[in-house]
Amino acid sequence: MQLDLVPEIVVLGLTVAALYGMLPVAIVLTYRISRTIAFVHGGIAIFGALTYAYLARGPAGTTAEDFGRNDPIVATKLALLLTIVGGAVVGVAFGALVMSRWMAELPGMTLTVVSIAGLLVIGNLSGYYIRPGGLSSTPSPFGDGGTRVGDVVVTNHRLAAFVLLCVLVAGLALFLSRTYTGLAIRAIADDVEASVWCGAKLRLIGTGVYGVSGAVAALAGAMYAAAVAEPVDGLLLLMVRGMLIAVVGGLRSLPLALAGAVVYGILETALVVGFFGEVTAGTREITLSCTLLALIVIAARFRRETFFLLERRQA
Repeated sequence: MQLDLVPEIVVLGLTVAALYGMLPVAIVLTYRISRTIAFVHGGIAIFGALTYAYLARGPAGTTAEDFGRNDPIVATKLALLLTIVGGAVVGVAFGALVMSRWMAELPGMTLTVVSIAGLLVIGNLSGYYIRPGGLSSTPSPFGDGGTRVGDVVVTNHRLAAFVLLCVLVAGLALFLSRTYTGLAIRAIADDVEASVWCGAKLRLIGTGVYGVSGAVAALAGAMYAAAVAEPVDGLLLLMVRGMLIAVVGGLRSLPLALAGAVVYGILETALVVGFFGEVTAGTREITLSCTLLALIVIAARFRRETFFLLERRQA
């Protein structure tokens, strides 16, 4: 082990955790309001990544002369804002569907299957119709420079991802604890029937939560595309990892999910930089997957609340 790499691993690991931690925020929010596993946010993340790349790099060329050209449609910051708005619109549309009178009363497992269908439809349509052109890498809305954090230089993009996640989580915490709508969301998460009897507008609030979650999912896809890659297969990996990290918190606890993201990000960074010596890509993926599985089991064992679809049995 190279202990001199620990500061670098921690700093860089936190920025990796920020990239993976945004999507679980959307998944946890949706589960708390609807009790369904929001696979659809994986499709919205793909939509967000491709939309941002399309706006920031321009459309794919149709001739050999257009290959490699980079003709952005709008500035990168505006592209990110439009992507977030687009994700919110898609989230509201899907939320209005599943929260409608003729679908809201379906079993949670049925709605989860509908959410998987949403993932496939949105992801496939986005991949077919939204085809970014230009350079192979997507420009960051926060520039190409870096910022020194201690002895480590972090790219502005990854540092911005960390700041955005912190602001997002803090803002949600204040909203859920200080506003009437936030209290209604918490009440619905605890007891749907009682909250409705007390006057909570389940369909309106649920659709709004889907809209906010869709915006967060689109932001997660855009930030990941600018940091890593934009191909659909890479974004599916983001969706799978985001889903597993959300399961660490039982799909209900955002702090536990974020803690899982931090552990995952630091461990992935340690494996990549060679803290444990030379590690192959296959060994790295197996190690990360087993670590997430262990975190899920530990969280399920020690949580006192319901663990997503499973009720804990009392001894």
